[in-house]
Amino acid sequence: MWPKPVTEGPSKTIIEKVLAASHDAGVPSGFGFQSLQFLANIGMFIPFGFFLALALTRGRVWGAASATLAFSGAIELTQELFLPDRASDPWDVVANTCGGLIGLGLAVVLCHMVKVRDRWVVARALYFDARGA
Repeated sequence: MWPKPVTEGPSKTIIEKVLAASHDAGVPSGFGFQSLQFLANIGMFIPFGFFLALALTRGRVWGAASATLAFSGAIELTQELFLPDRASDPWDVVANTCGGLIGLGLAVVLCHMVKVRDRWVVARALYFDARGA
């Protein structure tokens, strides 16, 4: 949460270069700053949702989803109340929440894969132990 918008100062040059490189690589010219910002907000919250889901117990997945929404809303509220040069945007809450949900989903899938693998490893160990191998 920078006190000034990222479209000012040195960040503006970086954003322009990223967009120019994207367009040169074949990304449609309609993909501009708003689209880039939306995707960046999604990417920024994927780790948040992922690690939050891992930190909570299995039955608290919806709590993690709610926490992602609440945290994102708190960030936007803070921008609105305490950072007058910044503009809070409801689409940021949407993008952040989507990113958190993607991270949450990845964590759930990973935990399921580990659980299946662990069952297989234990079953295999028991099978070979019973045969004295």
